[in-house]
Amino acid sequence: MTLLLLLTSVWSMLFAGLQDKQPSMVIPPMDIPLCSPTVVPIDQYLFAFPVTDTVVKLPLEYYDMLLCATQSANLLLLPPSVTSEPISATICSGESYTWNGNTYTKPGTYTDTLQNIYGCDSIVTLHLEVLPDPPITFTVNGVSFKMMRVRAGSFIMGALDDDTEAEANERPAHPVTLTRDYFVSETVLTQELWTAVMGTTIQEEEAKGTGEKNLGYGPNFPMYCLSHKDCQKFVERLNQLTGLTFRMPTEAEWEYAARGGHLSRGYKYPGSNDPSEVAWSIANDPQKKLHPVKLLKPNELGLYDMAGNVWEYIYDFRRTYTAEPQVNPLGDISGNQANIRGGSTAWGTTCSRTSYRHQQSNITKDSKDGRRAFRFVLDADRVIGEDNTTYQAYDTICAGDTYTWNGKTYSKPGSYTDTLQNIYGCDSIVTLNLAVLPDPPITFTVNGVSFNMMRVRAGTFMMGATDDDPDAEPDEFPRHEVTLTKDYFIAETEMTQALWQAIMGSNPSVNQSNPQLPVNNITFDDCQVMIAKLNELTDLTFRLPTEAEWEYAARGGQYSKGYKYAGSDNIDEVAWYNLPDYKPVAQLKPNELGIYDMSGSVYEWCQDLYNDNAYTSTPRIDPIQSVSSTNMRCLRGGSNKDPQQYSRIANRGYRESTDKGEHYGLRLVLDADHVITRDTICAGDTYTWNGNTYTKPGSYTDTLQNIYGCDSIVTLNLEVLTDPPITFTVNGVSFKMMRVRAGTFMMGATPEQGTDAQANETPAHQVTLTRDYFMAETILTQELWTAVMGTTVQEEEIKSIGKHEGLGYGANYPMYCISYYDCLNFIERLNQLTGITFRMPTEAEWEYAARGGHLSRGYKYPGSNNAIEVAWNVDRDPDNKLHEVKQLLPNELGLYDMAGNTWEWVYDNHRTYTEESQIDPIGDTLSTAIYIRGGSTYYPNTYNRVSSRGIAFEKTFKKQRIAFRFVLDADRVIGEDNTTYQDYDTICAGDTYTWEGDTYTESGSYTKTLQNIYGCDSIVTLHLQVNPTYETQETVVACDSYFFNPFNEIGGGYNALAIRHL
Repeated sequence: MTLLLLLTSVWSMLFAGLQDKQPSMVIPPMDIPLCSPTVVPIDQYLFAFPVTDTVVKLPLEYYDMLLCATQSANLLLLPPSVTSEPISATICSGESYTWNGNTYTKPGTYTDTLQNIYGCDSIVTLHLEVLPDPPITFTVNGVSFKMMRVRAGSFIMGALDDDTEAEANERPAHPVTLTRDYFVSETVLTQELWTAVMGTTIQEEEAKGTGEKNLGYGPNFPMYCLSHKDCQKFVERLNQLTGLTFRMPTEAEWEYAARGGHLSRGYKYPGSNDPSEVAWSIANDPQKKLHPVKLLKPNELGLYDMAGNVWEYIYDFRRTYTAEPQVNPLGDISGNQANIRGGSTAWGTTCSRTSYRHQQSNITKDSKDGRRAFRFVLDADRVIGEDNTTYQAYDTICAGDTYTWNGKTYSKPGSYTDTLQNIYGCDSIVTLNLAVLPDPPITFTVNGVSFNMMRVRAGTFMMGATDDDPDAEPDEFPRHEVTLTKDYFIAETEMTQALWQAIMGSNPSVNQSNPQLPVNNITFDDCQVMIAKLNELTDLTFRLPTEAEWEYAARGGQYSKGYKYAGSDNIDEVAWYNLPDYKPVAQLKPNELGIYDMSGSVYEWCQDLYNDNAYTSTPRIDPIQSVSSTNMRCLRGGSNKDPQQYSRIANRGYRESTDKGEHYGLRLVLDADHVITRDTICAGDTYTWNGNTYTKPGSYTDTLQNIYGCDSIVTLNLEVLTDPPITFTVNGVSFKMMRVRAGTFMMGATPEQGTDAQANETPAHQVTLTRDYFMAETILTQELWTAVMGTTVQEEEIKSIGKHEGLGYGANYPMYCISYYDCLNFIERLNQLTGITFRMPTEAEWEYAARGGHLSRGYKYPGSNNAIEVAWNVDRDPDNKLHEVKQLLPNELGLYDMAGNTWEWVYDNHRTYTEESQIDPIGDTLSTAIYIRGGSTYYPNTYNRVSSRGIAFEKTFKKQRIAFRFVLDADRVIGEDNTTYQDYDTICAGDTYTWEGDTYTESGSYTKTLQNIYGCDSIVTLHLQVNPTYETQETVVACDSYFFNPFNEIGGGYNALAIRHL
């Protein structure tokens, strides 16, 4: 502009002089530069000079009024500056761009005015793009999510004066400074991520809420129907799973991120001035449904859906704006009111503005409305190094898993660094902090006392002291590599006094003030006795650790961080030492495996014999020292009464196996391949395990997740104890009956029967028996037959075949040679003697009992898949003789000999099977022929199968190997509570009756609570009848001999003095 004015002045003087026509004088010409293109006023005219590529000299003369002379000049028309297209540049977030001496860090369009060598102005333009920081990715339970970095900065919060849609609570706009970087989730919380973290579905949350439902389902749909408190619970759970500290955003953080943070371009909506590009609202979806995330354009930070779709909860309740600048402002967090931002599909676009604040004040932190969720934040210092550049990636795997990161695979915890480029070519130095979660503990319970054990996975470690350890002893050298090839479990704590007491029934410890103190004052030999008892109680194989197992576990196993003490280099964090008395277990920090007190507290016995040269002679793979010149056993870990050097992991102690030191204790070990949960319930009880309820015995597996989301496959071996038998006595002979509880089973040729199944066993079909019943523990014995019927097996043989067959005689041998009608007669007589209603079993009842009833394990034969364990048959005894009852294994119900020995009559004739389900089925009872079940010593094992239907015989058939076992409906001997047993018995006047240690002489009902051998309670009521005594005399005349049987004449069960005069 200066040149132009100068030129204008020159022209003015020149032409003024010409007009005045003053005398001229010659002066050397001067050069006057003029930038082209330009317009110059000359007199009342404007003269335009065009653009020129070179310097154009325009000579002219003018009159210089000051010199009073005519001057000549050269007007130099100069070329303009060469100006290119606007400059575009891109930098990575956090970097700076220097242009024309100025430094820029934010995106935008910048202009500058420059001069060329001739002094002519040039206006230049810079379009600077600042790339967003690359996202960081987290994975939780298989679901990944991204978070975008928001760099600290200042912005104007609230609505500007020219925003005609602004509400009063958005004003006044005011400066806000956020002093710390943070990360915000790329999208609003999705349904998939909610389920991965919280374990519930959107439908389950809808059922709990009061708002609209069925707004949109799918893994990438926004989660909704959440309360403010639900969001807090999500964050707490997410932090547990990741070990980080996610949180809800403050209102200021939310608005700053919505505006684009440090990359903001000043849009009205998050990412655009056109709401249709960035927001789902009622304007572009009149149906008001939700939409999957990331379908619209993101904002400057790469954040999606901060406008519309669902409202987003923020951490603090809205504050009243003032004009004063704010630094990290925070609204009220103490009340129960909740604040939401961003709008939703049920609202108009005005609610999607970056400054909009919801008007309602009646939203509480408990409200579970339809269209509400949130996005979470993470302080950047949790994931970025001190250089503000290095990214700290955090991830977690379960023990035994591997982690692949940037093409490399990791299985151990640690920090790993790599230099990456994002899609824009910006370098990022990323450090992976990988945590390997310990296996979840397994819990055992012994006589009401529970204890946890931690898994130690096989691995290799350096055993012994390091050369730089000033406290090391000679027997800790040389340091050497040891490999343990098998996983094992080690107790989470030293054995407590409570557990020792539960196992042994006594407590040897010196200080017994707290049951959670470690047991002490025990010898190595005491430990062996206790372990034998524990194994008997649990059916497992606990043991002491080897020295190598102990040290590997103390070092943290596969998670070791190389500490001097078990879990820390700071002894005070992990060990009790130099103390006068003991402390309860698990009060200090655990080691890397989650194991407590492996340093200090009490010395722990190990299995090895002590050898001071063990490290030079013991094998390096699964070592155990079994050779020593003494009976010394190893002790490890130090104690509360010793100096700190004895608490070092490498320290080795020793004592005679019979030494009883007050600071000697132990810690249990269990081989991992031996770990199966075993438990027992009484029949009729239920067992709840991992949320499932079981009533039947068997092996059950379940896949569990620990609190970190790691899978564990666990197995439960559940044993259901048989109901205690009830005992009856008839004429001095006792017999037992076993309870068969009502249930449903598959009757007929089930899969385990294989190709042995016959046509009459098909099709297998479902049968339900609706009533409990009792079945005789054994087949009818010869002793019981005689007690009830008064005849012997030999007499029945004569009636049957006219001779003595001699299949086997004796009180406990099965009765045989009896017909179907004989069985009915026996039942009738037994009922007379007892006053109860025994009966024959139906075919369905027989097979259900043979299969084990409600305790069935699905065996092919009654009680086993191996016939030789449970059945007397021709394969086992080619002589076809009978055998005493109860010589082989019983079945699941405690019933003996349902396979083989003798066939067994059932009440009903066989029915033709169909596929239809049956309830309490009964076949034809009027038929003259009946199928028999179970097989005998005369037939092969195919007839011993639980589903075999044997052979049909006439009801009058009375030959050889056929007998039966009887049943009794449970309601005849069990009270209405389905628990109380009713026992019936009879004595004669003047006699005494002993029952469970008490003696009775009078009729009445007597009740006791008993335990069977398994500890299951039974309430038993004895109904005792005392019958009168009488005397009768009769005179009989007989020739030769006379058979006199007072039992048959008078009736059993009475004390009858029968005198006959011959």
